[in-house]
Amino acid sequence: MASNERIGRALNSNNLRQDELHSDVDVIAALAFASRLGSSLQSLKSGGHLNQLPDSVYLLSLALIRSGRRKRIGISRDKAEIVSRQALLEWLIQICRSCNGTGHRLSDYTVKPIRHLRKKNSDDMCPHCNGTGKFMPTWAWRRQMMSLDGEESKAWWEKRIEFAKEIADDAYHGAKRKVTVQLTDLLSP
Repeated sequence: MASNERIGRALNSNNLRQDELHSDVDVIAALAFASRLGSSLQSLKSGGHLNQLPDSVYLLSLALIRSGRRKRIGISRDKAEIVSRQALLEWLIQICRSCNGTGHRLSDYTVKPIRHLRKKNSDDMCPHCNGTGKFMPTWAWRRQMMSLDGEESKAWWEKRIEFAKEIADDAYHGAKRKVTVQLTDLLSP
């Protein structure tokens, strides 16, 4: 079973009894060794606990401010919270919503591509994600979600959003690695 599945199952378990080698308690205990941000993001993404969102936004905004100082990328607390909220929203969305992750245009009222092709034809590729199937935010959407007026600098905001997504991704995968290491240590004598 993949680490994310184990973490998700453990975080959503209502029965934390021991089993053969590792129990759900071991997974949750291993998360305690991860950073607070990493644990919060694991709970949010793998466990599906949306009540972790405010804590994750707060922790990400603190990490963004701290990391921004080291990289000489200035950001105030208020803007760090706005950027963190937007970055987490984008980080949680995995697939293109226009094509449902298929990379092809969809016909109306269906989740199936227009044509099933062995080769990708540029006419049938999703124009929003360019056939990748991955979520690609637009500036207009970002501006609307962050409630920005037209005078804001696109480059300034986008640089910080991408930086915050990198921080979130690093913390999330760091927590996942920490769980794997802790569970491996439990196996060794």
